Order: sequence, then C-alpha cells, then structure tokens
Amino acid sequence: MNINVDEILQMVQDLRSQLEVWGVNSQGLWFVGGAAALLFILSLREVLTWYFRVNQVRDEVRELRSQMIVMTKMLQETRDMLINPNDVPVGPPMRPEELVKIAEGMRETPKFRLDH
Repeated sequence: MNINVDEILQMVQDLRSQLEVWGVNSQGLWFVGGAAALLFILSLREVLTWYFRVNQVRDEVRELRSQMIVMTKMLQETRDMLINPNDVPVGPPMRPEELVKIAEGMRETPKFRLDH
C-alpha cells in the first residue's frame, strides 16, 4: 500500500471541507475530542478496577486452596490418630534427674500468686 504525503493531506482537506458542509466548527471538534478523552479515561479506570479485583480474587483463591490443603492434612492426621491411637508417636521417657529438676523449678517459681 503506497500512500504518499500529498494524498494524506488531500484526504484531511476533504474531511475538513465535509465537516464545514455539515456545520461542524473547530469548537465542536474540541468538544467531541474532550468528551471522547473523558470517556476513554473513565473506561480505562473501569478496566483497571476490574483487573485489580480479579487479581485480588485470584490471590484469595490461592490462599484458600493452601488453607484447604493444610486442613485436609490435619483432618487426615486426626482421623489416623482416632483410628489407631496406639500408633501416636510418643517421645522417649524422661530420666528421673530431669523430672527432679523440673519439679524443683516448679517449686521455686509459683505460678499463682495469692497476694494481689
């Protein structure tokens, strides 16, 4: 497609003369251009608002999915503990010396004070 500058200028001149025939002056064109710019800005604002809301919903869905995975795992562990209570891992028993130290510590620092 070969269009030179002279043809483009001629098309613009033809458009301007047609607008004059219709009775559209430069003030009318400025008004239409301003209205078009305002509508464009408002539509851009709506698109951006929609985009950020969709991203927020997407992030919330991802968070809910991860919470569901954790909750499912906890439910399975609870079910397994209820079905087989003997399979619950228990740590090694404490030595008597450790128990004595803990008891002395509890005796030295009372948890409930009655003087308040």
